Amino acid sequence: ERGMHMLQIALDNLQIVLPNTSVPGRDILHHDMQKLQQEYDSLSASLNDTKTQLDGTLAQWTVYDDSVDQLQ
Repeated sequence: ERGMHMLQIALDNLQIVLPNTSVPGRDILHHDMQKLQQEYDSLSASLNDTKTQLDGTLAQWTVYDDSVDQLQ
């Protein structure tokens, strides 16, 4: 997934800058990274739920369409 790859890049970059960052700055960066991870996880879960719903709707539509074809 592209999003997960980008999140990993951000985490890798965080590890690079942490040694040269003040303690208060580190806390802020860790907090921001945790928030970013949580937001990504939430978005990913929402996308998975939407995909599941769309797959179900598509399956129902296919059954309906097949039924209409049989009636014609």
